[in-house]
Amino acid sequence: MRMESAAWWWLALVLGLRPATALDPNTRITQYFHTAWRVQDGVFEAAPNAVTQTADGYIWIGTGSGLVNYDGARFDTWAPPPGKSLANPTIVSLLGSSDGTLWIGTAGGLLSWKSNDLREHLRNRIDEIIEDRKGRIWAARARTAEPGGLCLVTGEHPACFGGDDQMKLPNAGTLAEDVHGNLWVGGPNQLLRWHDGSFQPYFRDRLARLGATNGVESVAAAADGSVWVSVPKEKGLGLLQIVDGRPKQVVLDGVKKQEFTTLFVDREGSLWLATADDGLYRYYGGQVEHLRGEDGLSSNTINGFFEDREGNLWVMTSKGLDFFRESRVVTFSTSEGLSSDVAESVLASDDGTVWIGNRGNLDAIRAGKVTSIPVPGRRVTALWQDHARRLWVGIENRLTIYDQGQFHQVNRPDGSPLGIITAIGEDREQNIWAVANPDRKLFRIRDMRVQEEFSQPRIPPPRCVTEDPTGGVWLGFTEGFGHYRDGKLDIVKQTSAASLMAEADGSVWVSTRAGLVRWKDGRMQTLTSKNGLKCDAIYSAIRDDHRTLWLYTKCGLIGVADSELERWWREPGSVIQSRILDALDGARPSSSPFQPTASKSPDGRLWFANDGIVQMFEPNRSSQNHPAPPVYVERVRADRKEYPIEAVILPPHPRDIEISYTALSYSTPQRVRFRYKLEPRDQDWQDAGSRRQAFYSDLPPGRYRFQVTASNSDGVWSETGAAVGFSIARAYYQTTWFYASCVAAFLAMLWGLYRLRFYQIRREFNAQLDGRVDERLRVARDLHDTLLQTIQGSKIVAEDALDEDADPIRMRRALESVMEWLGRAVEEGRSALNSLRGSTMKENALAEAFRRAGEECRLLRSIEFDLSVEGAGQEMHPIVRDEVYRIGYEAIRNACVHSGANRLTVELRYAESMTLRVKDNGKGIDPNVAANGKTGHFGLIGMYERASRIRGKLTLSSSPGLGTEVKLVVPRKIAFLTLAPVRPNWYKKIRRAFGGGDRSHLAARR
Repeated sequence: MRMESAAWWWLALVLGLRPATALDPNTRITQYFHTAWRVQDGVFEAAPNAVTQTADGYIWIGTGSGLVNYDGARFDTWAPPPGKSLANPTIVSLLGSSDGTLWIGTAGGLLSWKSNDLREHLRNRIDEIIEDRKGRIWAARARTAEPGGLCLVTGEHPACFGGDDQMKLPNAGTLAEDVHGNLWVGGPNQLLRWHDGSFQPYFRDRLARLGATNGVESVAAAADGSVWVSVPKEKGLGLLQIVDGRPKQVVLDGVKKQEFTTLFVDREGSLWLATADDGLYRYYGGQVEHLRGEDGLSSNTINGFFEDREGNLWVMTSKGLDFFRESRVVTFSTSEGLSSDVAESVLASDDGTVWIGNRGNLDAIRAGKVTSIPVPGRRVTALWQDHARRLWVGIENRLTIYDQGQFHQVNRPDGSPLGIITAIGEDREQNIWAVANPDRKLFRIRDMRVQEEFSQPRIPPPRCVTEDPTGGVWLGFTEGFGHYRDGKLDIVKQTSAASLMAEADGSVWVSTRAGLVRWKDGRMQTLTSKNGLKCDAIYSAIRDDHRTLWLYTKCGLIGVADSELERWWREPGSVIQSRILDALDGARPSSSPFQPTASKSPDGRLWFANDGIVQMFEPNRSSQNHPAPPVYVERVRADRKEYPIEAVILPPHPRDIEISYTALSYSTPQRVRFRYKLEPRDQDWQDAGSRRQAFYSDLPPGRYRFQVTASNSDGVWSETGAAVGFSIARAYYQTTWFYASCVAAFLAMLWGLYRLRFYQIRREFNAQLDGRVDERLRVARDLHDTLLQTIQGSKIVAEDALDEDADPIRMRRALESVMEWLGRAVEEGRSALNSLRGSTMKENALAEAFRRAGEECRLLRSIEFDLSVEGAGQEMHPIVRDEVYRIGYEAIRNACVHSGANRLTVELRYAESMTLRVKDNGKGIDPNVAANGKTGHFGLIGMYERASRIRGKLTLSSSPGLGTEVKLVVPRKIAFLTLAPVRPNWYKKIRRAFGGGDRSHLAARR
């Protein structure tokens, strides 16, 4: 795809952009930064045919298999929206128009892509697409059966021209618009100039006579109004330049084949020419440069050119994509014409010539051209230009003067050479000072003769020398530096001096491996990485025309403004601001044993030698003029699912949120820096460095706004940046109603706990009250069942004795009985009192207690008593045992005293429950009395109360004349402390069926 320079300038004006400077035409192609992406490396599936840049700043690459998007860091294959497709995947041409539309020319038609909408406009192959200064889209259509090769795409119905007999342009292959608004159209057999519906043919008849099938290969319009045209050489034309409507043939020197498939004019006016098998050429100022695959180009077959907004050049080849950008630090090596890559010193003379000490030659750069002067030796060492503009050159172990094309040797008085010259300088008295190895002696030379020779101990072995503008010279030693004047040497101990730079105020800058030392007025300070330098190893230092001090260091070329240096001099602990040019800018610093290694030419350019190559930096041209890059948020992913940028609503509890962003700067994308902020989570900007993703894993539900901004390679930050809003949905337990429900439940729980506590307190109070009442009732029952009954029995005996008061013997017996009964009453009273403290019996003695009760009954009257126990006796709860005993004792006493029975049976059974049965054959009880008790008596009532207290079931059955039966059943889980296993009935039946039977009674007996 070939977009002309004039159209680019106009497009930039429409978009409100300031186009960056294009590639410097004075810099050789080999000196540009060159990056190649090859198809064989898997970057593209097929060879690139076209490149363009859309209004948003993205680079689009059309290949033989589809479309690729590039943001400076990633190549992404573009996919059409669902339900849409390219009619043909082979992309032939591309255009990013001013309205943001991407126009896609394929081998099958013309399509447009904007706002996620893909539309088709034309059929057949589209070789080129351009936008004119009025914003109209033109397409060159080829290989079509439909009439018209030139098409204007407006609205839904494109208009195509050239199908009539007069115009005769059924096919078109190339388009260009000149600065006057003329549209130049190249076809198989002619070149047309089209303007507002009228046209003028060029070469129609000549091309037709030659039988041209390809016709015009390419057309390119230059900013000076001229138009370049490429026609196959065998047609007799080759490369043409049309100026003011008149064509002329241009023959490029040194080009074997004057056949070019594509022409392109960049913004600096350089003409780039593509060939089918011979790489690319550049033509500027009458000079031709050539670059082939052997020089690093991905292929010798060139498909086209494109220049982006930053002035970078993109070259499409048959095997890949090549990218060229400016190198701020320009390198000169054998590729640019140096005699060898062993450049050890550099000196810029007053006439603008840059002299380079190289192996076997003295190289010179003049007006961009390199020439080499053979020297009488294998090695050029130190260089210097004296006040008479003579060039002093160290060659091998000799010191020479190069003047008028001749080398004149300077020797000792005895005629012997001085040695290997490492440094040369001149003081203001016009004495030449030279440092020579291997003895590192210092020579003072005047009128081309050695006047003095200095050696130890007079002067330590020096390494470098430079003039002091105030008088004398500065000398650098292996352990410091010093000043020599009028026979006096003042030495300052310091680390080894690599080079010296003296200033007019008498101060000196000393480059060392431990920092930059400044000495002034007897005071010395060292500028190191602690003060903001990127590294401490300094090779050389030099000032530019703006008083900026440039340091050639181990980590790159560092520039420090004079104001920063003065601030550091006043405040030694301060941190300075500096600018660094590193490997990404072309800097390749290294040290050299010879001087000078840094020099400034009259045009302000700085030159450095690094013992291999020579590097040049132009401070006046390398100002920070690149605009801030546009910034975009590309995608939002959560838990490996991508969400549309327009409306990002994430589900509850996203564990892995990834936000990808980018900044479109292609010159040095490695230098793009990002910072972002997530509102309201982040209070300050987060420095992301060059990372293009932000990650979050701990975000609560709510609404968020992600902002990102970026800076370009010059540190210029975008003011607006980019932003995307998203929200995280709440889980049901994170909603307001859930929180309200929890609060309500909590309050209800508090109320419930309050009510529960209130109930507990009330129950405890009632229990205490009931306990007191129950105790009184129990005491009453005990009194009734024991003491009162005994007293009642004593009363009966006394009444019986009073009936026969005349019989003293009977009376005596009655009194004895009363005494016995009263003694029993005393014992029972004590027993009642003891029952308040503990159980009335020990352990499991119910059967024995009931036996004693039966014996007592027999003392009162003649009655037959029978006691039976079934089952193994088990340990009972003391309270339950006492209550069972009281109930049984009351039943036995009632039967003994009131029933008139002559037989009394007591049964005690231990099984699934504890059962007590007391039965007599007396006169029975009135049903009303059995149900409600007798008025004024509490026997039956007490029995029922005791049964209820132990959760037992008490039943009383009686019939007049048939006796009375009292039955008490207490559940086993209440009656017994240890529950013995109880076999269910089905188990017993199975045991009996197999001859076993229930043997629990045997276990009880054992």
